[in-house]
Amino acid sequence: MRKTTRKLAGVASLGLLGVLVGSATVSAQESEAPREEVQAPLPMPVAEGPGVAALEARGRALSLAEALELATTRGNQIVQAQADVRSSELALSEARAGRLPQLSAEGQYSNYIRTPFIVLPADSPFGGGVLRTGNQHNFNLSAQASVPIYSAQLNRSIDLAEASVELSRLMAESSESTVRIEVHRAYLNGLITREAYRVLQESYQTLERNLELVRGLHEQGAAPEYDLIRTEVQVRNIEPELSRALNNHLGALNYLKLLSAIPIDEEIHLAGSLSELYAEAADVHREANFERNADLIQLQGQRSVVERQVGMEKAAYWPTLAGFGSFTYQGQGDDLKFWDYEWGETAIVGLTLSVPIFTGGLRQRVEQAEVEQQKLALQEEFLRQSLLSQFETTRAKIADLEKTIEAQERNVEQAERGYRIAQASYEEGVHSLMEVNDAESALTDARLNHTTALNDYLNALLDLEALVGARSDTNE
Repeated sequence: MRKTTRKLAGVASLGLLGVLVGSATVSAQESEAPREEVQAPLPMPVAEGPGVAALEARGRALSLAEALELATTRGNQIVQAQADVRSSELALSEARAGRLPQLSAEGQYSNYIRTPFIVLPADSPFGGGVLRTGNQHNFNLSAQASVPIYSAQLNRSIDLAEASVELSRLMAESSESTVRIEVHRAYLNGLITREAYRVLQESYQTLERNLELVRGLHEQGAAPEYDLIRTEVQVRNIEPELSRALNNHLGALNYLKLLSAIPIDEEIHLAGSLSELYAEAADVHREANFERNADLIQLQGQRSVVERQVGMEKAAYWPTLAGFGSFTYQGQGDDLKFWDYEWGETAIVGLTLSVPIFTGGLRQRVEQAEVEQQKLALQEEFLRQSLLSQFETTRAKIADLEKTIEAQERNVEQAERGYRIAQASYEEGVHSLMEVNDAESALTDARLNHTTALNDYLNALLDLEALVGARSDTNE
């Protein structure tokens, strides 16, 4: 009986960001049992899911520029914003139509079952009693016209409608900017989930090669059974992570399709990689100028609308002047032979001046609008300070991430070299399986950390772009 103590490191660098690295120190006594008593190896499962190459062969390639183009021309949010603009433009046309003359015409027929009457006094030249007037059948045709000559409220309501149109256009522009950034983030998410899936597949393939190596050594009596079992378990453990990573990537693709107005059942794959986008990325938005910030633009548009509302409420104090005219053509008789009637016409034109003397609640409405205007001014000042704070924080984050990426690139190179050394040493019997597992775990972690750092950097650039409100032309 020979006692051997081995430290075993469980390797499970399996998943994006929250990659699990489990380690344990185990002491095991290994008996020199005859080979025929060794239990049969566990049946090896087959890794599920296609390889990255198979994923990239699915459907058509979708570039970031194409996704942005589709989202900003056919995306649901853009279509809704355009509908809002159209609705506000129609409201403006309706308000302007208030300056046009209003024309109307009507025709009326009335049948007096009992004609009107007047009561004559007793000393009337016609004698006292009841005198019936009019005829049984009456026809009345008339037309009316009115036109506003001066109406402060009408003018202010048109100003308000114009401000609403401008606000809806600004919101449409900000929606486009928001959609662009959201699509860009979704694209990055698709890339990083694909990279995570790629790293896990490479880790899986590495473990499979290790398993074949250990199995061969074990059959030659050069490796203990524990190494074989441990490697088989590691291969089995990575499969759920592979499946999860694949599902994450497919979910990210579906979300990108949703934003880009691509049918969900259409197969696509993403062109490019995080490394390529990182190489193309340029931090060009260094100035803290927030005049194109979407939130700030919307807030300024709201202030303009409220300012017009204040003007419209105050306009209620002013008189209005309108012109009017009417024409009436009428005839009557006791039969329906209207062509024999004596027809007569009446025409009138005039002016109407309306002077508001007292309107309950008007002063309160004006004050409410002024208070709302003051609130928006305070919100704008707070927003500017908040944007400046976020800008400084994001810039510092970008600087840190640039250093992190450089460090992670060196880590990946070192981890690859370490793994090659550990594997060669194990084949020569210098190192144990523990060192090989540690090296493989370190390599997987380094690759995932590097991918995560790239993704964080590109997202930080998007954060900066959202703050300054500029388009990501450099990254398309």
